[in-house]
Amino acid sequence: MKPCSVVVCGVGGQGVLLLARTLAEAAFIEGLDVVQSEIHGLAQRGGAVVAHVRFGSRVHSPLVDPYKADLLLSLEALEALRNRVYAGRKTSVVCNMLILPPPSAAAMRMKIPKLDEIKEAFAHAKLFEYVEAQRIAGEKGLPQGANMVVLGFSFGLGLLPLSEKGLLEAIKTVVPDRYIEKNIELFNVGRKVAESRK
Repeated sequence: MKPCSVVVCGVGGQGVLLLARTLAEAAFIEGLDVVQSEIHGLAQRGGAVVAHVRFGSRVHSPLVDPYKADLLLSLEALEALRNRVYAGRKTSVVCNMLILPPPSAAAMRMKIPKLDEIKEAFAHAKLFEYVEAQRIAGEKGLPQGANMVVLGFSFGLGLLPLSEKGLLEAIKTVVPDRYIEKNIELFNVGRKVAESRK
């Protein structure tokens, strides 16, 4: 299989790295060559976090080149905009419908883009879809589980060349035992939301 390049972004505490590791583990389970790279900002303080995951029959570089991502998964809408450089005409974008303005925004009177403006910035991309991952995760009792909603939603749209079995096995491997059942539930809810949009 040709390499699949995924960029995962968000802010510290949202589970960006857990989502990236789940993807990498699922690819590994399916016998694919996998490489991963992580960029930590002030992750503990809600700073930007970005992870690159590439997998396929044979993969060399862990980094995704500008405009070359097959999939951009964003757990926060402003971070999607910040990482727009990875989105080209063949890129599909899945974005959590959540805006977390930086702490300095109010003091500096920064204009925060609205959700529709962010979507418009990706007009050149192959696909852009919002999902209310934060709301769904909160209603299911695990607010920090929006990452699994985004993962399930992406799978439900057919954007991940990985099997459901591999993804679920990966969740069981990387998620702490006490959260496995809830994370799988959130994955399945995200998948069903996507399937209802087809």
